[in-house]
Amino acid sequence: TEPLKLENDYRQIYTALFCPKSKIIACGVRPIIEGVIKKDRIDLWNLETGTCFKSFPTKKPYILKFSPDATLLLSGCNKRHIDLW
Repeated sequence: TEPLKLENDYRQIYTALFCPKSKIIACGVRPIIEGVIKKDRIDLWNLETGTCFKSFPTKKPYILKFSPDATLLLSGCNKRHIDLW
């Protein structure tokens, strides 16, 4: 069996998390596009299609956590910054 490969522009992956209620993975990343490092973001991936369907700009998303009902995503960094998506 071949692993699912998510084609991306990541320079650094801070963290990744499976959503417990759906076939989604959240990745906290720092992308690089055409050799230029871009701002940090969270990408949501559909594991059935292998495509990124949503991105959120944020600061160094070291921590990701889905709510129990999977309707919210919390992200946190080491700068006392928390976002709820």
